[in-house]
Amino acid sequence: MTISEFLGNIYNRDSLLFRAGMFTLIVAPLLLIPLSFDNRLVMGINPWIKPIKFCLSITIFVWTVAWMLHYFPTTSRWRKFVSKSIFIAMIIEILVILVQAGRGTSSHFNMESEFDGIMFGAMGFMIILSTVASIVLFLMFVFKKPNLEKVYYYSILIGIAIFLLASYMGSIMITNMAHSVGVEDGGPGIPFFNWSTEGGDLRAAHFFGLHAFQIFPLFAFHIDKKTNIQVSGRMATLLVFTLLYLTLLLYVFFKSMNGVPLFG
Repeated sequence: MTISEFLGNIYNRDSLLFRAGMFTLIVAPLLLIPLSFDNRLVMGINPWIKPIKFCLSITIFVWTVAWMLHYFPTTSRWRKFVSKSIFIAMIIEILVILVQAGRGTSSHFNMESEFDGIMFGAMGFMIILSTVASIVLFLMFVFKKPNLEKVYYYSILIGIAIFLLASYMGSIMITNMAHSVGVEDGGPGIPFFNWSTEGGDLRAAHFFGLHAFQIFPLFAFHIDKKTNIQVSGRMATLLVFTLLYLTLLLYVFFKSMNGVPLFG
């Protein structure tokens, strides 16, 4: 499949989420311009690194949702709810992050002024909206079971379930008003991701959990297309992969909760 064919496929599956993903995908490289000359630091890094990361992550997320919604009728009110909710939530979230980056301040856990509090509150509401939409998507797959190959179907359910687990991990950061454990936010971190190298950092487990949404369907597709294993064998392979993935995810999570850096 060529890039143009892939983009056309996403557009045909859900044009609204396609547009959201294209917006963030186009914005991401444009942010390299202010990144190159802005000498300010926010939490120890250039303020434009965070919106670049979120732009890329949002593109992957909304296009994954678009791919999944294709398995349900376009007339479904629940499909429309998921599509519109994810679109609104992700667009508002990235706009808040961009505004705060332009102001040279942090977007998350920032209550320094009334405006900052409003921005963070808006993001919090959008996170709740996108989580509710993700739960609805999960329930759609459970109760309106589409006609999909068995291993692929269960890989989608598992991927969304782990995604929701990662959302819970994200809620812990909001409760603590910080992503670091044992150290202050903004200290030394690994390149680009900036996960703390001096203490625990809940963003690591949050990241790996969120992208289970893509990893599990891709894994199922791989073992279906690249192997000659029967369905029972592929299901067993998926189960083993799930257990290994959850073990790694929980290890990273509890390691961070104990204030230990990912590579410490």
